[in-house]
Amino acid sequence: MVTKRTPVRLIRSLIVIDRERKRKKSRTGGSLLLRILGLVISAVILTVVIFTGMSAGAAAGAYTIITDGLPTPKEVEDASIQTFETTKIFAWGLDQDGDGNKDPVLIYEVIDPNAGDRNWISVSTMLDNVICGTVAMEDKTFWTNPGFNFQGIARAFLSNIEGGDIQGGSSITQQVVKNSVIPLEERYDISYSRKIKEVLISIELTRLYEKETILEWYINTNHYGSLSYGIDAAARVYFGKSASELTLSEIATLIAIPQYPLLNPFDDPEAALERKGIALGRMVEEGCITSEEAEQALNEPWHLAVSNQRYDIKAPHFSMYVRRELENMFPPELVAGGGLRVYTTLDLELNDQAQCTVQAYLRILAGEDPAVVIPEATGAGCESAQYLPDVPANRIGQDFNIKNSAVVAIRPTTGEILAMVGSAD
Repeated sequence: MVTKRTPVRLIRSLIVIDRERKRKKSRTGGSLLLRILGLVISAVILTVVIFTGMSAGAAAGAYTIITDGLPTPKEVEDASIQTFETTKIFAWGLDQDGDGNKDPVLIYEVIDPNAGDRNWISVSTMLDNVICGTVAMEDKTFWTNPGFNFQGIARAFLSNIEGGDIQGGSSITQQVVKNSVIPLEERYDISYSRKIKEVLISIELTRLYEKETILEWYINTNHYGSLSYGIDAAARVYFGKSASELTLSEIATLIAIPQYPLLNPFDDPEAALERKGIALGRMVEEGCITSEEAEQALNEPWHLAVSNQRYDIKAPHFSMYVRRELENMFPPELVAGGGLRVYTTLDLELNDQAQCTVQAYLRILAGEDPAVVIPEATGAGCESAQYLPDVPANRIGQDFNIKNSAVVAIRPTTGEILAMVGSAD
């Protein structure tokens, strides 16, 4: 199925037009298409010939054999989108909007350490600087190439001829293929066969899908370090906001990360700042922004989110209980990355009261004076502490050697769990 073209943004059109003018040669659409198709076929066969040393005829036969086993573009699309969002578990908190109903509160986000933090957004909602900057950093010929970068392939050829390592030269489309289609065990295998496979699938993707669709897959599947995949997840991880709220400074910081994921603001701030400058320079070169805008963004300081904030869990014992129940009901890969939204019966305010009451009572059972503990607890918002049972007068101050406690509150008529506290802390 061919995806319909989304509206092409003005800035993308201007970039393509500018590149065409720089070529100084006027070509008709038909002749340009024939030239591209000829170059594609030649490049693929040349890739096989140079990389493997086989004859052109044998290479053409190998092309047919390889393409017979390739996944379809639809399978690439499915691989890009499926199991791609973290599962979020919600409880019920305060009535923030005054409508008489308690509002859902995120208490736990199931982040698969092998898959990372993910959130899919449409290319139509992405900021122009995210789109233009990504292309500027990753694949300047993206809007006009047939799925792979001729210059990148040429560099790989030269490196191979000179006896060097097999070079990458991967286009945005090739990286989509690598991240979504190539098996994990082959993904980091720097071999001729994998590069050829990437090129062939990329050609088919470009033939059947709009560039905007391919770019959407890429930006949503790219690794931005710190277990964040996709620009929206990265925006939330590093800056505590959605991708639609990013400043130019923040955009430049993020688009510079995928090439070197460890050079991010959390793991290597100094290198990340340097990479930000490189990204801004590329954006100026490609006409995304002006030099003045780049200079202003370069001097804009970061306001980073707390690096471990997204791993905080509210009501941890209940959250882990819900996760175990989910894993008993569904396949683990669906729980880890299927984008489930789970609305539980937990009353977060009641759960907080249960938690602080347990802590207060354990202090009393450890020998502290109830006349001191209870006023302190209630003064800190733990109103339920005033209803704790009395300790016999002759045993006040005695250490009962009770180090832990647990509470479960259940609605008798329905069996709904309203509060669950598994320990004092």
